Amino acid sequence: VGVSIPQDLDVNGHTELDNVNIVGVTTHNGQAKFYGNGGAPLIWGDTGYSGHLSFDGSNNAVIRAASGKALIFQTNHVNTRMTIGSQGNVSINNDLDVDGHTNLDNVSIAGVTTITNTYGYLYLEGLAPSVFFKDTSSGTPTFRLMGEAGSFYVQNTTNPSNSLIINTSTKQATFGGSVDVDDFVDVGSNIQLGNAG
Repeated sequence: VGVSIPQDLDVNGHTELDNVNIVGVTTHNGQAKFYGNGGAPLIWGDTGYSGHLSFDGSNNAVIRAASGKALIFQTNHVNTRMTIGSQGNVSINNDLDVDGHTNLDNVSIAGVTTITNTYGYLYLEGLAPSVFFKDTSSGTPTFRLMGEAGSFYVQNTTNPSNSLIINTSTKQATFGGSVDVDDFVDVGSNIQLGNAG
């Protein structure tokens, strides 16, 4: 038998309801807890699943997973797009589009890096900014390009030596070994040779 209450219903004690259908707005002055077998999922939105979750308050909004559990974000009902592990690691299954500045401490890139800007600049800053070229057949970095103390270095890191040093102040290039030239050399000024054979 159905019961119709045309006015407000004020319950001071505990209320247990098997199924509740709320047409209007529900206001919670305290905590709202959802328990049940299978994780007690909370589903919101209209019939087209176009709902949203919003927070408006004086404190920070907190989304919390249980201890040792991951926080998983899905779209299209079942497709996982982002996972935040219990240790704080974030896994994004598809592209990440960042319009602003990104500050990363360490980056490991398994594929190809494409730099798209007006001039294709790649900035490296530090005491001795370097680019390593790793030969996968040997398993160790074999060459390094480095800028340090006003000079530019081309180095062989497997047999530590400076193959080429370019001093930006004196504009002098120093080669660590012999120089093999297959064609003509055009010298705009004097050329000095230590030993000529």
